[in-house]
Amino acid sequence: MDDFEACIAHLRMPINHRRAIRTRDLLERLFVEERRRLKLMFGTMIRVAERWRAIRVTDLERRQMQAVRKGLDLEYETQNGLTQNPSALKPRPQLSTNSRT
Repeated sequence: MDDFEACIAHLRMPINHRRAIRTRDLLERLFVEERRRLKLMFGTMIRVAERWRAIRVTDLERRQMQAVRKGLDLEYETQNGLTQNPSALKPRPQLSTNSRT
């Protein structure tokens, strides 16, 4: 009960002052540190996303990514027994800059 009283002691202060009050409670400091790290992480993600917008994807690269995705999906389905006939696997298409498809 003493710990609980110590944890809620800051609630006795006026609402405007509660933000400025620092406690020595380890849990409170942990929450503050977690919020700080999340802010840093999201700030970094926003900056990276802005850089990604400048990357252009060509049709060839898009087809290559689709082929990789299909291959990974097929591999996953085969490993987990989701395909009906694993011997009917299609060969991977040849994707190169010389390909006209």
